[in-house]
Formats: sequence, C-alpha cells, structure tokens
Amino acid sequence: MKGRTICFFLGTFWLLLICTILSSSIERQMTVKVQVLEPTPSMLEMNAPMQVYSLEILSGGNLYESVEGSEWESGFRAEIVPPELYITEGNEIMLSPEGAGLSEKILYRTKELFPGAVVQKLMPIQGKEGLYLTLSPKKEPQLSSMTGKEPYMENLQKEELGLLPEERLYSMTELKNFSNMFLFLGLLLASLASTLFIWIYSWKLSKNVRKHKTPLLVNGGVLTLLLLGIYKLAAALQLPSSLLPKENILDLEHYRETFGFVLKALEKLQQMGNEEAEKILEMFQHNLHLGCLAAILGILGCCIFIIVETRIRKKCSL
Repeated sequence: MKGRTICFFLGTFWLLLICTILSSSIERQMTVKVQVLEPTPSMLEMNAPMQVYSLEILSGGNLYESVEGSEWESGFRAEIVPPELYITEGNEIMLSPEGAGLSEKILYRTKELFPGAVVQKLMPIQGKEGLYLTLSPKKEPQLSSMTGKEPYMENLQKEELGLLPEERLYSMTELKNFSNMFLFLGLLLASLASTLFIWIYSWKLSKNVRKHKTPLLVNGGVLTLLLLGIYKLAAALQLPSSLLPKENILDLEHYRETFGFVLKALEKLQQMGNEEAEKILEMFQHNLHLGCLAAILGILGCCIFIIVETRIRKKCSL
C-alpha cells in the first residue's frame, strides 16, 4: 500500500506539472495580437472630428477595446465597447470623440475576439512577400502574391485590399508555418501518451516496490526525460494565431472547417494548373504525414519499451 500511495502522489505531481506546462503554452498560443487606437487629448476636444474606419474592425459584430485585467484575469483583456459610443453607416464605423478618446479601441487583430480574451498590443511591421488565398462566395478562389504585414491580421489586409466583408483572405505563409508544427504536435502527443502508459505500468509494479525497485527507478528516469521533452516541445510550439479557434484551442470543428475550405480551394486551383497551389498542398500533406508518423512511432516505441522491460524483469525473477 505504501508503494501505491507514493506512486499515486508522484503521478498527481507529474500531472500538475504537465498541466502547468500545457496551460502556459496554450495561453501563449491563444493570445490575440492586436493593433489599438491609442487615445490622445485632441480626441476629447469639443469640435474633434469623428474617427472613421471600415467595418472590418468589428469582431462578431462588436467593437472591442483593450482594458487592464484584474485579480485572476491579469494582463490586457478584450471587452465590448457600448454601442452608443460609435455609429455604423454602410460599410463604415464612426467613433464619437467620447468613444475614441476614452480607451484603447482594438482596430486590427490576428483572430476573432470574445469578451475576456487575452490580447497583446503591438504595431504591425512590413513583412516579406508571400502568397495569399482569396475566397469569395461569388468568385473562383484566387492565389496571389503580395507584400503583407507581420503579424498577419486578416481584417487589416482585407481593408487595405478593399475586399468585401463576406470574402476571406488566408496567408499561405501562416498555413506553411502551421503545418511545420505538425511534427512537434505529433511528438507532443506521443510524449503525453507514453507518460500515461508508463505511469499505468509503474502503478502495477508499485504493488511490490522491493521486488520491482530497479524497473521503477528506470521508469522514473524515463518519465523525467518525457517531462523534459514535453516542456521543450510546448515551448517550441508557435501556432499561427490567424488559423486558431476563437476560444478553445481543441475546437476540432474549427480546424475541420477552416482547413477544409482552404485545402478544397487549393485543390481546385491545382486542377486548373496552378503550380503554387500544388506545391502548398504537397508541403501540407508531407508535414501532416510526418506528424502522424512521429506520433505513431513514439507510442509504438513506448509499447516496445514496456514489453522489453517486462520480459527482462520476468527473466531476472526466475
């Protein structure tokens, strides 16, 4: 019983460490990078003109502002601006002097916002030339080359290009960067699964600690290495914000829908003889297969380790 108790508490401690590592990484991935309208004294003057922007600055039909969080919600957070502080007319939104000058309104963002979303304020810089995929309900998909800004903010790029609200603009550089993370995701999945399998195996061995002292120590060393690997992989993950879900990073329906639209459009362009679309699809599929292979081989390696250790333990006990 004493061995089982120690194994249980060590397993709980390991679980807390892993949850802390993953939650920190997830918060970093889900943080929305935004460009804000910083209030100035001139905005509060009586005869100050109204600030006019495109409807693209709205997220989900709402205008957001960046506010300082409190208590548990530290850092800057996105909150909805009261509708009376701005006017929408046609394809434009007009901020009153009171609305423009009271707080930092969020103009552009790397992904959709929601109340309480963690935001990081920055100023986009001129980026390198890249490929962008335009999807429209009434037009054929278009793949064009242009110079964008970094980090990629779809509503900023759409506003500069004069695209319609119902049209979508995807950065192929973001898609490439996302697919480059498939290998890390596969290794992370394998590390998490291996940690679980080895802990279950160690739980069985902990019934008799004296008899299984050596394999338990070996398993402890392997679990430590896996924990270090999880920490390194979680720190190395850099998922492009523009392709992530609005709130829950595990929203599988979002990935199915987003990548489904993009890949279907690229396949259509490939059939039309677009070589760039063909290269992007090949790169995406190659990275996806590589990530799946890493996950399968990692889990298989863990199973082999447990089988080999079990056989060695049984031979030594004869």
